[in-house]
Amino acid sequence: MFKQLRFFRASLLALGLILLFNDLYSQDGFDNPTRALYVFDLAKYIDYGPDFADSATFKIGVLLGDYDLINEMGNIAKTRTKIQDKPVLLIGFRRLESLTYTQVLYVNKNAGFDLKEIKAQIAGRQTMLITEGYEFRESMMNFIIVDGKPRYDINEEMIKSAGMSVPQELLFMAIKTKEDWQNLFDIASREIEVQKETIKQQLETIDIQKHEIFKQKALLDSLDMAITAKEIELNEKEDILNHQSSQISNQQGEISVQKKTILIQQKEVQIQKDTLSNQKKKIAIQITRMDEQLKKIGEQESKIKVQLVAIEKQKLVLYFVLFALLLVSILGYYIYRGYKLKKEANRRLE
Repeated sequence: MFKQLRFFRASLLALGLILLFNDLYSQDGFDNPTRALYVFDLAKYIDYGPDFADSATFKIGVLLGDYDLINEMGNIAKTRTKIQDKPVLLIGFRRLESLTYTQVLYVNKNAGFDLKEIKAQIAGRQTMLITEGYEFRESMMNFIIVDGKPRYDINEEMIKSAGMSVPQELLFMAIKTKEDWQNLFDIASREIEVQKETIKQQLETIDIQKHEIFKQKALLDSLDMAITAKEIELNEKEDILNHQSSQISNQQGEISVQKKTILIQQKEVQIQKDTLSNQKKKIAIQITRMDEQLKKIGEQESKIKVQLVAIEKQKLVLYFVLFALLLVSILGYYIYRGYKLKKEANRRLE
């Protein structure tokens, strides 16, 4: 029963890998979306060793040369959130010194990183190194693009020495010899040369087109300058007309404002006249009241004079009374003093 289960799992694995690479080979080019999809599909078939069970996340690292690749991986990670039942975590490294542990590390030769330094950095870790464009068997898995489709070689010894393993089906589809790799590399190089030549021809065509475009642009620029000059002239005339129209409108507005101002001033003058008339009436009333008050004050002054005369008479009477009291007091004092002296003399005679 156990052997049947292993056979069934191996069959499913083989079928999955065959479907994976058939799908990859059917692509019209090994572009970044295809690379990202390949890394995610391949990662779930690799055995990362016994320490993998202790990992909380599944980390995929990319030594950044092409930022678009990690963006494509991020798009896939939105729907494929787990690999081998662990949450996916994407990490981009700009420098080799910042490299940390990941289960999968992808690097393209075009990024300019030294493969020996990369291998030294990940030595002793269960990290599956996937590269593109490097030499035969220099990496754990290395890709070369031929006719727009990926081919790869696998260094099984390097993978085993890192404590990992890959399915036999994946090894079966890999390039086995350096000669095959070299032939494919030569084909890819020729394709690159053809592409370079095509690009060169396209650049020459573009240069010719640029030259024609520059001529047309110069003609258009001259026409544009003439049109611009006419537009400037028309704009100046329009500005003059607008200025004159504005002056006329301003003058009409000023006249209307002056008329309104005169009407307002006339109303204000009338109001001032009415106010002045009212004030004159009030002043006349106040003068009449003042005359009446002056009469009353005169009467009160006469009364006060009479009262002052009476007060003066009362003062004289008061002074006289006080003087009489003073004389009586002095006389009484001398009488009392004589009485005491006489009494004292009698007492001594006795």
